[in-house]
Amino acid sequence: MKTLSHVSQVPTPLGPESFVDEISRRHSHQARSAISARGVVAYGERRSFLRVIEDIAQAADLPFRRSSVADGPRWTRRDIVVVEADVARSLLRSAPVATRPEMCVVVGVPGGADPWSVARCMPENWGIPEVVMFPQGRLWLADRLTVSGRERDTWPKIAVMGSCGGIGATSLVLWTALRMKDDGQAPVVIDAVPGSVALDACMSADLVGGARWLDIEALPTLPDGARLLSSLPAPHGIPVITNGTGDEPGRATDATRRRDAIVALSGQGPVIVDVGADFEPSEESGDFASPADYSCLVLVVPFTVRGLANAQSIYRRWQGTVPVLVVGTGLRWCDVSDREAAEIVGTDSLAAVIPHLRAAPEAYEAGRIMELAYRKPLRRPLAELVDGIGHLAEERISREPAVSSTETSRSGRRITFGGDRHGVSTEGS
Repeated sequence: MKTLSHVSQVPTPLGPESFVDEISRRHSHQARSAISARGVVAYGERRSFLRVIEDIAQAADLPFRRSSVADGPRWTRRDIVVVEADVARSLLRSAPVATRPEMCVVVGVPGGADPWSVARCMPENWGIPEVVMFPQGRLWLADRLTVSGRERDTWPKIAVMGSCGGIGATSLVLWTALRMKDDGQAPVVIDAVPGSVALDACMSADLVGGARWLDIEALPTLPDGARLLSSLPAPHGIPVITNGTGDEPGRATDATRRRDAIVALSGQGPVIVDVGADFEPSEESGDFASPADYSCLVLVVPFTVRGLANAQSIYRRWQGTVPVLVVGTGLRWCDVSDREAAEIVGTDSLAAVIPHLRAAPEAYEAGRIMELAYRKPLRRPLAELVDGIGHLAEERISREPAVSSTETSRSGRRITFGGDRHGVSTEGS
């Protein structure tokens, strides 16, 4: 019979060195959490205002932080900043330039400053602020923050990167999107490759109308995700956002507008971002959200010495930030098996192996690349890859608060990922 021993609940006293180590460890952990966590940051003087915002943050299951105007902007891109109208002008004077938060809300209270006049003075780089009056707007703000969090985390966001150029990573982006669409999902393809143009022309031989990056950047304000989605070209029923053929070469891009557009579209369905070959996303790049926001990274690796070596470096750099699915592709220029290639990269196994198709380059140039996705050699590997992405997305969603059953996709139903039809490995999750 197993014997249970009593465990004392009295904390073990810490010596001077242990105490310093413990405080240092806690401080380091809290600092990392403050950088990566999504929370509510409140600026205000009225205790009643701060209590209401704290209650709303708790209802939305978000961390709450109160900051002083004298400290200036202490928020990240993922935070929601709520400012009492009476202190907003002082905050603007202390920090006219700051990191753009996910949402900025100006709150007016009876007898206080006019929130609408304050909102008109907000710097453009802070984003278009929401304006609400208390006490009547408390429930609206609580609902807004709750829905915002669900939209952000419900849909998977996939980055596809090649370990080197010219290996078919862009084709894999399009084939994966088509497979997800055929499975009943509603993916959106984002072209974030520097200098890339007319990705939609590879999907259809006929010209497809719709907004490109230049059109979106020229708008005075960014429309919401649903309206933006409806304006994009959608060959084969897959919305895609890319540069147009008529765009001026070397034109400077609006990094903030592009980032905001991708965030808006990520609330409408699964987003697949083509990031090109060995491209290092960063907070300053502006082409898409932080790597920590992705459900997974699909790393496309050719069976070449250079490709495997690059993939090893990329995998080591990313594996601690985002789950990585490694996909082999192309001819076997190196005499290595799938298992050996996976070991070189640093993972246990390849999520899928995409065979070499001689017809791919010609189909790509002729706008018929999507047709190849239905060929027999690609059916099983694409199913394996989509299943792997689905499992990682399910694991991430399961770690988040439960969402309402009324949340639906733009096709009228909640997204559902298929089971593991072919026993795909999900190492790296």
